[in-house]
Amino acid sequence: MIAEGGIVYGCAFEKPFSIKHIRCSSADELEKLKSSKYVQSNLAGIHSQIANDLKNGKKVLFIGTPCQVATVALYTKKFGTNLFTVDVICHGVPSIQLFKSSLPTDIVECNIDKLTFRDDTAYRLKIYKSGKIIYKRELHIDLYMKGFFKAIFCRDSCHECKYTRSERVSDLTIGDFWGVDKSQIHTNTDYGLSLALVNSEKGHAMLRNIVSEVNMVERPMEEAIAGNKQLRFPMKKTWRSKIFKTLYPICGFKCSAVCSMPDIVLKNMIIRK
Repeated sequence: MIAEGGIVYGCAFEKPFSIKHIRCSSADELEKLKSSKYVQSNLAGIHSQIANDLKNGKKVLFIGTPCQVATVALYTKKFGTNLFTVDVICHGVPSIQLFKSSLPTDIVECNIDKLTFRDDTAYRLKIYKSGKIIYKRELHIDLYMKGFFKAIFCRDSCHECKYTRSERVSDLTIGDFWGVDKSQIHTNTDYGLSLALVNSEKGHAMLRNIVSEVNMVERPMEEAIAGNKQLRFPMKKTWRSKIFKTLYPICGFKCSAVCSMPDIVLKNMIIRK
């Protein structure tokens, strides 16, 4: 997209401490879009920027959650011929403020450079400043990620999401390929395996353009759906989220998270011993 003079919009970490969509017109800027961000991205001002690019004859690629893709497609409907969209398989998003409340105050306030939630297939939070890791949190002690997996911190609307189905709103859907029959994949999957669902002719075109740069194996759609629940239904609201949302305004993050996941916390303590 960049090589053809197009523009790419995607989610990035931005100083001093925000997760937001940004406009990228060079390959170097794409570096900021790499890696998963398990919080809701701020789209302020993005729709009008995309509309202006499209009006000026630019090709635009937008990457986001399905609901974000739907808003961009609707906003640019009158002049969206050159709009290409990619959605990520999503099971709900917590707010950036809630994520910040899971961190030490001095880390939040120290003007960090970068954060990552994953090392390939391993979930491991790392926060960087001046090129050095100043804070690290392994999964077994990470209450935020444990709660994220259980959809405890999702917005209420995420539990009723109408985009969690196999019929997608984007041209291409990407995500982790959970549930794949690895005996049929004759390549190294130690660093993870991605899923790509082609939803339109534009999606086909995007994949054709990179066919020489990636290893692709066609698998049955049923395999993808079986391994990714959010291709079938939204995450259900449980007693855990009710407890957390009741206690959070009173007790803060840590106490509320522990009270909503006592069994998980106890299990991890036993495993560590």
